[in-house]
Amino acid sequence: MSDSPRIDGTNFSSPSELSAVELSKALCRISSFVQSIDPYIKLDRYDDWWEHDGLHFRRNRLTVEDLFSLVGTPRSLLESMSGDEDVFVGILDTNRSFYLRFYLTWSDDDSSLVGRFDITFVDSVALRFKDKVLAALEINLKETDATEYYNAIAV
Repeated sequence: MSDSPRIDGTNFSSPSELSAVELSKALCRISSFVQSIDPYIKLDRYDDWWEHDGLHFRRNRLTVEDLFSLVGTPRSLLESMSGDEDVFVGILDTNRSFYLRFYLTWSDDDSSLVGRFDITFVDSVALRFKDKVLAALEINLKETDATEYYNAIAV
């Protein structure tokens, strides 16, 4: 059954071709921020087919420790992928304060792993993210209204 983890707020999206190391490093920093919101936060993992066919499938419940295990290394990122083109891993806070999506695949010439991510926060958390994390990421994230972002990526 498909259900949407879409939330209202502010979306921050990465450039389209981060190296696997850059992606892992950014996602670990974001995971630390998520943990600072609530160390006992409950998360739901999704197979996010938004850019493939628009559907979302909840897979299982995660802890923040599980999230760190998923994003901690380029290898763990690659192992978390479904293998389907443009199918992201989605992570939703059960309180619906954020939704994280990430994707890693081989480059067009199959010489390296490249990926991207985006995260949407409700506005009150987005302000804290901007203050505490944005500059430390060392990646130029594009900031967009969540509705505009979701409409732009929808198939």
